[in-house]
Amino acid sequence: MQDVCRGMAYLHSQRYLHRDLASKNIFIRKLVSSDSDGNHHKTEFDDQRLEAVIGDFGFATAEPTFEQKLPTVGSPYWLAPECLRNKYNHKCDIFSYGVICCELNWRTPADPDFLPRLDNYAIDFSKLDSARMDTFLAKIVKLACQ
Repeated sequence: MQDVCRGMAYLHSQRYLHRDLASKNIFIRKLVSSDSDGNHHKTEFDDQRLEAVIGDFGFATAEPTFEQKLPTVGSPYWLAPECLRNKYNHKCDIFSYGVICCELNWRTPADPDFLPRLDNYAIDFSKLDSARMDTFLAKIVKLACQ
């Protein structure tokens, strides 16, 4: 998840929003070692060196100014409540990141039939398994989805 966080931070540093950050748009790729000449060298650890990357930038756009409104786009289960009010900013991507962390921490799909939501579409933490509430990932979720 650190890889996704770094990718999202880079995107936001360029003043862009992804607007469709969802687990289906996170891809895993194998890292390959190479020297300065570009020659690839297989090591005993190559099969373990994986990286998560963000993909599908079809809805990505420059971060709007305060008075601009953007149409609601993206995968519904990962949308921040603010997006439903056309109030897009970088926090909407962060909320989506939190939903992805929820899926991993509680091993549940983002579908509201499995991941409990409040009427305003925020995550209902009171209905999640409290045994997994103290994990590092759960703390990230709480910060990202507040």
